[in-house]
Amino acid sequence: MRSISRLILVAMAVVLAAILSFGAEECTIGVASGRVTNDGRPILWKNRDIPPRYRNNDVRFIKGERYNFLALMTVGYERYAWAGNNVAGFCLVNAASSDLSGTSKSGPGNGEFLKMALGRCASVSDFERLLQGTNWPGRRTNGNFAVIDATGAAVLFEIRNYSYTRFDANNPEVAPDGFLVRSNFALTSDGSHGKVRYKRANALWREAAKTDTLSASTVLKSIATDLADEYGNPYPLDWNSQEVDHTFAIPTNDTINRGTTAATIVFTGIKEGESPDFTTMWCALGQPILTPCVPVWAAAGEVPSVLTGEKGSSICHIAMNLQDAFSYAQTEKGKIIHFLSTPNLSSTRRMIESLNRETIARTTIFLTSVRGKAGYSPTQFAQFQEETGENVVRQYECMAKTLLKQRILKVGVYGDGGASPVCVTETVAALEIDGGMVPVVVHGTDIQSGILDSLDVIVFPGGSGSKESCSMGSIGREKVREFILKKGKGCVGICAGGYLLSTSPNYPSSLNLISAAVYDSAHYNRGRGLIEVKLTEAGGKYFPELLGRKSIFIQYYDGPVLVPATDTKLPAYTELGQYVTDIHLTGGSEPGVSPGKTALLLNKAGNGRVFTIVGHPEATPGMRWMIPRMVRIVAGRKLISYPETVVRPERETKAILFDKARISEEYRLFWKLFSDSPGEKITALDALIAMRSRPSLRWAIGLLRDVNPDVRAHAAAILAEAEYTPCLNDLAIAIRFEKDPKCLANLKDSFQKLSAIIHCSK
Repeated sequence: MRSISRLILVAMAVVLAAILSFGAEECTIGVASGRVTNDGRPILWKNRDIPPRYRNNDVRFIKGERYNFLALMTVGYERYAWAGNNVAGFCLVNAASSDLSGTSKSGPGNGEFLKMALGRCASVSDFERLLQGTNWPGRRTNGNFAVIDATGAAVLFEIRNYSYTRFDANNPEVAPDGFLVRSNFALTSDGSHGKVRYKRANALWREAAKTDTLSASTVLKSIATDLADEYGNPYPLDWNSQEVDHTFAIPTNDTINRGTTAATIVFTGIKEGESPDFTTMWCALGQPILTPCVPVWAAAGEVPSVLTGEKGSSICHIAMNLQDAFSYAQTEKGKIIHFLSTPNLSSTRRMIESLNRETIARTTIFLTSVRGKAGYSPTQFAQFQEETGENVVRQYECMAKTLLKQRILKVGVYGDGGASPVCVTETVAALEIDGGMVPVVVHGTDIQSGILDSLDVIVFPGGSGSKESCSMGSIGREKVREFILKKGKGCVGICAGGYLLSTSPNYPSSLNLISAAVYDSAHYNRGRGLIEVKLTEAGGKYFPELLGRKSIFIQYYDGPVLVPATDTKLPAYTELGQYVTDIHLTGGSEPGVSPGKTALLLNKAGNGRVFTIVGHPEATPGMRWMIPRMVRIVAGRKLISYPETVVRPERETKAILFDKARISEEYRLFWKLFSDSPGEKITALDALIAMRSRPSLRWAIGLLRDVNPDVRAHAAAILAEAEYTPCLNDLAIAIRFEKDPKCLANLKDSFQKLSAIIHCSK
């Protein structure tokens, strides 16, 4: 039994070594000859991309076999180094490249080989001899390795298990631009992984070399942090509906600054005649767009305290917290897609750049003064890097505290099976009113993959509560419960979401996250329309904009009638609103059931909070702001005011229920929208809006593409008055193709009004 266990442990260790050595290090690297840098010193760069579980990086000072060295490491995995330089001025980085084929089952893998080389090699020549000496019996290396040394050499090697190919950045025939870039494929093989990053990095390095700006500073500021699409077009860091099509996030799987980027390391080498002691290692231990750099020298004989530690470095821990605040991941067709939230990203980047400029300027002054002296000591390097690190982390901590305190709320909107696509779209659009939150459409696979770890609130929209529950699966349901009860996060249920969150014996699919049960569940399909709801005194405290109003009116479609549950361990809910309308149009429902029953509630659930509403404010012009307000309530955030452009409870003054006669009239009016008469179309649309037909706004979008300019302009005005921001992209396209000057002016006016609603409150 012991021998079997031992074999299992050995096998697990081999698998882990393979993961760390090969698939995990999907990085982007570059090396440049001093002949093309702005100060004549070679540079070497690596963006370390690694699965999130390995992102806790620090820098260690290691006593090597021949040379002591600095090494970038994953905390807890001391056998491996992923970048570093030694006291001889030898600097080395790598990027995994699985297309570099090999069959060796023994010998050092990428991280082990890199660490070995740092301790043994003083130059590129030494490194090549090490490669030759390990070609047989072989290594487990499959990667691109780049190196600079104290002689000015700047070389990139594509390394297989039993062989390698050398590319010299100082050779114009090999590197006409004086630099070499790689991602996760080899030029000597047939791979393609990371080609988008490779092309973009090449373009950026070439431009910097051409303009005589290629330097460590440029790499840190403009290359390592780059966010551009597959065509090389930079993503806007401030959201713009015309440019990023109604989203607040950048997909980063193929950008240089990726969702998995966990560190940036840049080495500045030396000129001929300078001491290797001046070889500088710039370390940004975190996603580079969110993390400042600190300089380190092997000559110091130690590492600044802010870059190392038994449980990781202080800078890296701050960086990980910021990364969690700005990023999230989703699964699409089995592939994990990483996103970076754009709100506040532009200002954050400017703060990081400012801090880096200060650090680089101070370091330049220090190096200039030390180089000019006949004698200097390791103590000077150690003291300067320690003081600089402390200064950086002090400012970084203050900045991070402010950013995290004011961090954008990441709000998941469940959009999988059971969730009505219309309800998902309208819920997302309502959340976009508030500049303090970013909506993310979440699927069952995302929940299973752990997306809740990066969210603050989850919203379950209208549709079918039981089908939403089914598509989550028991694993997903339990994760949601843990998200609320144990992790203390927030949840909002809208209509079907109320059924899903309820504690009802006859709803086994429910999550039991509110101490409310569904009353008269046998007649759940009560009908639809605009219903009247009366706020309680407690409701007025959370919605002070509605104080003094006898009632409010919201869209409704078969929402739950809620009453206190009799069998629950949850505390009693706070009733915020009650049904006034007696709705019993369909499904055999009886009169007198809904009036006086709970329509809005707030519930404490374990460490979290849950808000439930039976209707659809997100589909009610003038009331859409209630959804982001609910999110702020359950997230425990400060409640903010929303402008009069969206807070318009006075727009509705009476309940309008869709009985058989009104449904028949609605159906007749829809067909009028296909009339050959422009006037008839406009009249029909106005009648639908007047009767508060919820689908009429979606029909109006199609009229933006009508052959008649008056119809197009009228539809745009209707959509703008109704705050229907989901049509913004349709409006943008309509504007692009509009030929009629008067209609064009009207379309632009409607577009501007709707655009102003997005993030109208911050």
